[in-house]
Amino acid sequence: MLNFYEFCMLLEQRQQMLFQTHARELYHGSNSGLNDSIAQSFMTKGAQSGAASGHGQGAGFYVWSDAASAKKHSTTEAGEGVSKTEMGGSPMIVIVETVLEPDEWDLDYETNSHTVAKWLFNNWDTVKDDLGEVINLDKSKGALTSGGGVSGLTGEQVPVKKAIHLAIDNPTGGSRRSNIPLDKDSSDSSIGTGEKLGIVMNALSTGKNNALMHKFEERFFANMPAGIGVKYTGGSPLAVKRIEILKDGQWVNFSKPKA
Repeated sequence: MLNFYEFCMLLEQRQQMLFQTHARELYHGSNSGLNDSIAQSFMTKGAQSGAASGHGQGAGFYVWSDAASAKKHSTTEAGEGVSKTEMGGSPMIVIVETVLEPDEWDLDYETNSHTVAKWLFNNWDTVKDDLGEVINLDKSKGALTSGGGVSGLTGEQVPVKKAIHLAIDNPTGGSRRSNIPLDKDSSDSSIGTGEKLGIVMNALSTGKNNALMHKFEERFFANMPAGIGVKYTGGSPLAVKRIEILKDGQWVNFSKPKA
């Protein structure tokens, strides 16, 4: 009979098997382009990892774990009836179905900043030595906890605050201080925080403790709820299963041949 530890290890192994061998649908939210030119390009060329720059966290094909999140993102970006981005067109979601191979997929550090920061905080002493190339270890304070207890002035409880304090090296010299708090809601996203976490996590991916980071991402992928963003970084285009475009308030299957 399995003890609790052995049961947990078996469960984790089965999750990893599911992660590595079972395809799942993923959803990219964007614009269809002028005269739906971008949608047509996806249909003919597939989804490529250089589709977006990632606002500093690295290029990739960015997708959501559920259609609702992708549609919300696409209507915010394209905004049927409101201002459109430079790409033009209408709100669009691109659906792919694929296995999330560990070597070809990363977290979207912008939309998952709270989860990634919490992992870094809990594993800081293990991973910090792998970051000497991208942060100033002497000026970085690392994982810090402040607050707690009772205020001597008001008598009120002081909340405990956790954060990661980094001094990120600039390519041109010097470093910039950065504070990544853990007390934000997990649904919060920040382009600035995503860029900082991207720098750190990309460095960890090639460090001596990279197996720890990859295991974290694999476990995360194996249990993805709705509203999670990930990115494809593989070299070959992903086949597009379906494209839907918002036309006159209705999501229309663009990939379906017209009668």
